Amino acid sequence: MIYYPIDPGAPFNVNDLLLKMKGPFSSFFQVNETLELCRHALWVTCEPSQLQQVLWNLVVNARAAIPHKGGITIESTGVSITNEYLADHPDASVGPFVCLSVSDNGCGISAKDLPHIFEPFFFSSKSKVGLGLYFC
Repeated sequence: MIYYPIDPGAPFNVNDLLLKMKGPFSSFFQVNETLELCRHALWVTCEPSQLQQVLWNLVVNARAAIPHKGGITIESTGVSITNEYLADHPDASVGPFVCLSVSDNGCGISAKDLPHIFEPFFFSSKSKVGLGLYFC
């Protein structure tokens, strides 16, 4: 695998990015989506287009699992990882973080498919795309 250095650029507010993506999500996927944004700005330093791609892939997967009148919720929150949390999660780091959650009211993932969802080219739907969660 080849790794390329990423120039993270300037910090930006994740909530602003989500608000900009709301229109394209609504028109392209034709679903009811809800944004539940943290009241405070959530500043991150990363490549915005890569974060957009992750969110787009998650919404594509969510859309594939919901009926026509279903809904998708995208939530942003600020979390603080403490030393107590590290006791059960040794790979974590102490500090403030942004948590983004994408959920839907679709059919869910079958127990037989669940172990495979992050494998490249695995798909369980008719779309046969198979890279969305792998890239996320």
